[in-house]
Amino acid sequence: MCCTADMVPGWAPVNLFRMYRKFVDRFLPTGLHSTDLRAHRIFINVLLISAIADLLGIGLALQLQLMVIAALLVMNAGINLILLTLYKYGFSKTLAAHLFLFQHAISFMVQAWYQGGLVTPATAAYFLLPAVAILILGKRASVFWFVGMVIMITSYYVYETLYGAPVSQFPQDQKAYLFFGSVLGTNLSLFILLLVYENSKNKAYELVEKKHHDLLATQAQLIQSEKMASLGELTAGIAHEIQNPLNFVNNFAEVNTELIDELKAEIEKGNVSEALALTQALRENETKIVHHGKRADSIVKGMLQHSRASSGQKELTDLNSLVDEYQRLAYHGLRAKDKSFQVTLHTAYDEHVGKVPVVPQDLGRVVLNLITNASYAVTERRKLEKNYEPTVWIATRKQNDGVEIQIRDNGTGIPERALSKIFQPFFTTKPTGKGTGLGLSMSYDIVVKNHGGELRVDTEEGKGTTFTIVLPNH
Repeated sequence: MCCTADMVPGWAPVNLFRMYRKFVDRFLPTGLHSTDLRAHRIFINVLLISAIADLLGIGLALQLQLMVIAALLVMNAGINLILLTLYKYGFSKTLAAHLFLFQHAISFMVQAWYQGGLVTPATAAYFLLPAVAILILGKRASVFWFVGMVIMITSYYVYETLYGAPVSQFPQDQKAYLFFGSVLGTNLSLFILLLVYENSKNKAYELVEKKHHDLLATQAQLIQSEKMASLGELTAGIAHEIQNPLNFVNNFAEVNTELIDELKAEIEKGNVSEALALTQALRENETKIVHHGKRADSIVKGMLQHSRASSGQKELTDLNSLVDEYQRLAYHGLRAKDKSFQVTLHTAYDEHVGKVPVVPQDLGRVVLNLITNASYAVTERRKLEKNYEPTVWIATRKQNDGVEIQIRDNGTGIPERALSKIFQPFFTTKPTGKGTGLGLSMSYDIVVKNHGGELRVDTEEGKGTTFTIVLPNH
């Protein structure tokens, strides 16, 4: 005979748990966000568990013929259910939680009185108050109820010192049973509450971890989008730069064709000296073709490196050539994007800089970004002032323990209030739609974290800004 899912052992507890979960959800206030559900469910669970425990305790009270305690437990369970119903329809969770704790503080006091005073097991239940408070309200409420617990117990002690302990209303032959049940119940309640709290904390931690990973993934996607956007802006600059060496290649190739015809004619005439002169000219032209062909190849490789994800591997790179190539690409890219763009570029490359171990495509992005920012700043100032010449200075310099790349402009400068935030992700001083706020943060990570260098900024609002990249030479 084939078994159905309902007949499989272990399914009954699962179904019971689902039924209980649905019952708990009936008390959830309407209009909650999904991120709020966990804390609200914990609150509802605590009140329901407390009500169930009170209802179970009624049987013990009736067995011991303690009608006052039985009535007290019925009242506690009823108040819990009333608070849950009010909470479902918009009653304040904080107020409901404090009322719940207060009525149990009174209940513990009455039970301690009937058991015989401060030295009875009922007093131990007071330790539940701060534990429950931290679970449903937080740390501050827990401290408040811990202080309240100390005040209540101290007051009880002072009263008994002055007026004596009350007479126990419990049968003496049930005293050991009462002590065992009270202590076990209190400790079991503490264990369940702390278990629920730890579980909820772990779940919350997992949720935060997941959101953190999602945020990192989103940020990585945005950074890659920023890189591709900068590549798009470079396209026109690359086209302009690659056109020059290609023109040279085409021109020299045409000249060589003519020289070959002349060489053939001179050989047929037997003019050896003229033929040798022509071969020398051919050789020189071929050298120029190779040079400009390599230049075009270098630009294409740079474009491909800029577009692909960085390998993170450092290479010995001619720093002056790298900076010069990217400043040209940046300038021509901006010119293609805005035909009215005009800026005077001053370059000063220290010939002693030589080759430096860097990740070329990454450092190129930094140079490109800083020059683009400088160009934006001078363009904005040009809109405000008539007799103004937008200028950007680019320099490299050899240092004792490394090299410097300095990019300076006489633009609008950076406001002092924004200076401490400019390297933070997604922060930008540009208007909406003009910048993502990722350029400088990405540049900072590349220079500082990936290359072990420094990225410094000096600025004066309305006067200009200087960015200095410091790189170690090892």
